Order: sequence, then structure tokens, then C-alpha cells
Amino acid sequence: MTKGAGLEGTAVLASELEDNLVPSLGKEIVERAKRMMYEISVVKDAMVLMDSCEVHALHDPTEGGISSGLWEIAVSSNVSIEIDASSIPIREETRRICSHLGLNPLNILSSGALLAAVKGEEAEKAVKTLEKEGISSAIIGNVKKGRGVWVIRDKERIALNPPPRDEVYEVLESLLSSR
Repeated sequence: MTKGAGLEGTAVLASELEDNLVPSLGKEIVERAKRMMYEISVVKDAMVLMDSCEVHALHDPTEGGISSGLWEIAVSSNVSIEIDASSIPIREETRRICSHLGLNPLNILSSGALLAAVKGEEAEKAVKTLEKEGISSAIIGNVKKGRGVWVIRDKERIALNPPPRDEVYEVLESLLSSR
């Protein structure tokens, strides 16, 4: 996975709810979050991966975030995906805004992150190649036989299902309708 979970959602929330967020989180966090909107292209990420390793699937997770993106890959490829929760990159701005609003960072708009299924023995090479190109990334899990998406958190295997609706929409409708 490149960059981080919830990039676009973080930028949208920071832009739309700036006045609500600044008093609690500070101007610096909110401004950094708003600038994430300039990172939502995955073209370079995909090109670097395609040129450096054997790629089996690529997905730019948008609505429903990383949870939906992983689920869509698993279902369309007829596989099971097992994710290490602690390895999913989530930036400080995303963590703080999601915590403040009661959102799951894996369930918000994640344009800008790229989910890639690469040949297992080439995963480390993919991460190093992306890093050389200035793109942060992490190995977040493995593809296995079976169906579904599973998250390993504190040695517990938990089913990861896509949210019924992107959480960004829920919070914006709720907060903006009360204005």
C-alpha cells in the first residue's frame, strides 16, 4: 500500500470542517491535512510498480476507503486477503481528525493510496523502489486461498467488511445539516 489510508477523506474533512477542527486540533494539523488533496494521484505509484515487479492487481481505493478497496480486490480476484493492522500506514493528521470525529481511518475516502498485489518475493523490492522514487509504502498483508478480508490485530483474526457507506459522507451530512 502506498502513502496512507484516508488521504482524500482527511483533506475533504479538513477543508469542509476547518472551523470545527482548528480549536481542538490546531491550525498546523488542519493545514497539513488540507494539503493532502495534492497527493491523490496514483499514476506515478502504479507506473513505478509496473516497471519494477510482477503486479497481479492494482486498486485506487476511493469510497469506503481501504476496507472497501481490499474487499473489492478479494472478491474480484476470488481470494482471501490477510492484513496486519499495525502495518497499515495512517498519517498523524488522519489519525487525529478521525479520532476527533469518531471515524475509522480505514473507512474514509482513500484516493491517493494505491493497493497493489505483487508477487510475494518481490514485495520488499517494490517498497524499496517506491521509496527511491519518493513514494512511501508498506507491505500490509498477504493473499491466500479462500474468500474475504481478514485483519490481524493483537493476534486476533477479525473479518474486515466494507462499510455500508463512506464515513466521510456520514459526518458531513450530520455536521453540515445542523448548520
